Amino acid sequence: MKKIKQIDMIVQLVLVVAFAMAALLDKGKTIIIGYFIVGSWQLASMLVHHVKDWHMHKKSRQIYHGISYLSVFMLALATVSHGPIQNVFWILLLAAPVMAVYYLLLCVHEIVTAEKRPSEIII
Repeated sequence: MKKIKQIDMIVQLVLVVAFAMAALLDKGKTIIIGYFIVGSWQLASMLVHHVKDWHMHKKSRQIYHGISYLSVFMLALATVSHGPIQNVFWILLLAAPVMAVYYLLLCVHEIVTAEKRPSEIII
Protein backbone atom coordinates (compact mmCIF):
# COMPACT_ATOMS: atom_id res chain seq x y z
CA MET A 1 0.00 0.00 0.00
CA LYS A 2 2.78 2.41 0.90
CA LYS A 3 4.42 2.23 -2.54
CA ILE A 4 1.06 2.54 -4.34
CA LYS A 5 0.17 5.64 -2.30
CA GLN A 6 3.56 7.19 -3.06
CA ILE A 7 3.12 6.60 -6.79
CA ASP A 8 -0.43 7.94 -6.60
CA MET A 9 0.75 11.10 -4.85
CA ILE A 10 3.55 11.70 -7.36
CA VAL A 11 1.23 11.22 -10.34
CA GLN A 12 -1.32 13.58 -8.77
CA LEU A 13 1.34 16.20 -8.08
CA VAL A 14 2.68 16.04 -11.63
CA LEU A 15 -0.81 16.22 -13.15
CA VAL A 16 -1.99 19.12 -10.96
CA VAL A 17 1.17 21.18 -11.50
CA ALA A 18 1.41 20.39 -15.22
CA PHE A 19 -2.20 21.29 -15.98
CA ALA A 20 -2.11 24.38 -13.77
CA MET A 21 0.93 25.64 -15.65
CA ALA A 22 -0.52 24.67 -19.02
CA ALA A 23 -3.82 26.40 -18.21
CA LEU A 24 -1.97 29.60 -17.28
CA LEU A 25 0.00 29.53 -20.52
CA ASP A 26 -2.67 28.27 -22.91
CA LYS A 27 -5.98 29.63 -21.56
CA GLY A 28 -7.83 27.42 -24.04
CA LYS A 29 -9.21 23.92 -23.82
CA THR A 30 -6.26 22.80 -21.70
CA ILE A 31 -8.03 23.67 -18.47
CA ILE A 32 -11.04 21.51 -19.37
CA ILE A 33 -8.79 18.63 -20.42
CA GLY A 34 -6.94 19.03 -17.10
CA TYR A 35 -10.22 18.91 -15.17
CA PHE A 36 -11.08 15.57 -16.71
CA ILE A 37 -7.63 13.99 -16.49
CA VAL A 38 -6.83 15.10 -12.93
CA GLY A 39 -10.41 14.44 -11.84
CA SER A 40 -10.45 10.97 -13.38
CA TRP A 41 -7.15 10.05 -11.75
CA GLN A 42 -8.28 11.30 -8.36
CA LEU A 43 -11.68 9.62 -8.66
CA ALA A 44 -9.93 6.32 -9.45
CA SER A 45 -7.59 6.87 -6.49
CA MET A 46 -10.52 7.66 -4.24
CA LEU A 47 -12.38 4.52 -5.34
CA VAL A 48 -9.30 2.36 -4.71
CA HIS A 49 -9.01 3.85 -1.22
CA HIS A 50 -12.68 3.14 -0.61
CA VAL A 51 -12.62 -0.45 -1.93
CA LYS A 52 -9.35 -1.32 -0.14
CA ASP A 53 -10.52 0.53 3.00
CA TRP A 54 -7.29 2.56 3.17
CA HIS A 55 -7.61 5.41 5.67
CA MET A 56 -11.41 5.30 5.41
CA HIS A 57 -11.72 5.57 9.19
CA LYS A 58 -10.46 9.17 9.00
CA LYS A 59 -13.18 11.79 9.14
CA SER A 60 -11.43 14.04 6.60
CA ARG A 61 -11.44 11.27 3.98
CA GLN A 62 -15.05 10.30 4.74
CA ILE A 63 -16.20 13.90 4.29
CA TYR A 64 -14.20 14.30 1.07
CA HIS A 65 -15.58 11.05 -0.33
CA GLY A 66 -19.14 12.09 0.54
CA ILE A 67 -18.74 15.48 -1.15
CA SER A 68 -17.13 13.87 -4.20
CA TYR A 69 -19.84 11.23 -4.60
CA LEU A 70 -22.51 13.90 -4.24
CA SER A 71 -20.72 16.07 -6.82
CA VAL A 72 -20.57 13.24 -9.35
CA PHE A 73 -24.26 12.52 -8.77
CA MET A 74 -25.20 16.20 -9.17
CA LEU A 75 -23.08 16.47 -12.31
CA ALA A 76 -24.83 13.45 -13.80
CA LEU A 77 -28.21 14.92 -12.84
CA ALA A 78 -27.30 18.30 -14.34
CA THR A 79 -26.38 16.72 -17.67
CA VAL A 80 -29.90 15.29 -18.13
CA SER A 81 -31.84 18.16 -16.57
CA HIS A 82 -32.75 21.65 -17.65
CA GLY A 83 -33.16 24.70 -15.50
CA PRO A 84 -31.56 25.76 -12.21
CA ILE A 85 -29.89 22.39 -11.58
CA GLN A 86 -27.51 23.22 -14.44
CA ASN A 87 -25.96 25.87 -12.19
CA VAL A 88 -24.19 22.90 -10.61
CA PHE A 89 -21.82 22.98 -13.60
CA TRP A 90 -20.60 26.45 -12.59
CA ILE A 91 -20.26 25.52 -8.94
CA LEU A 92 -18.25 22.40 -9.80
CA LEU A 93 -16.15 24.34 -12.29
CA LEU A 94 -15.02 26.63 -9.48
CA ALA A 95 -14.82 23.96 -6.79
CA ALA A 96 -12.91 21.32 -8.77
CA PRO A 97 -9.43 22.89 -8.57
CA VAL A 98 -9.82 23.46 -4.83
CA MET A 99 -11.00 19.89 -4.32
CA ALA A 100 -8.12 18.55 -6.43
CA VAL A 101 -5.51 20.39 -4.37
CA TYR A 102 -7.24 19.37 -1.12
CA TYR A 103 -7.24 15.70 -2.16
CA LEU A 104 -3.57 15.91 -3.08
CA LEU A 105 -2.76 17.43 0.33
CA LEU A 106 -4.87 14.76 2.04
CA CYS A 107 -2.82 12.04 0.30
CA VAL A 108 0.46 13.78 1.16
CA HIS A 109 -0.58 14.00 4.82
CA GLU A 110 -1.44 10.27 4.87
CA ILE A 111 1.95 9.37 3.40
CA VAL A 112 3.85 11.61 5.83
CA THR A 113 1.88 10.11 8.72
CA ALA A 114 2.57 6.58 7.43
CA GLU A 115 6.29 7.34 7.22
CA LYS A 116 6.27 8.17 10.92
CA ARG A 117 4.53 4.88 11.76
CA PRO A 118 5.63 2.31 9.16
CA SER A 119 4.61 -0.73 11.24
CA GLU A 120 0.93 0.28 11.03
CA ILE A 121 0.67 0.12 7.26
CA ILE A 122 2.12 -3.28 6.53
CA ILE A 123 -0.32 -5.35 4.51
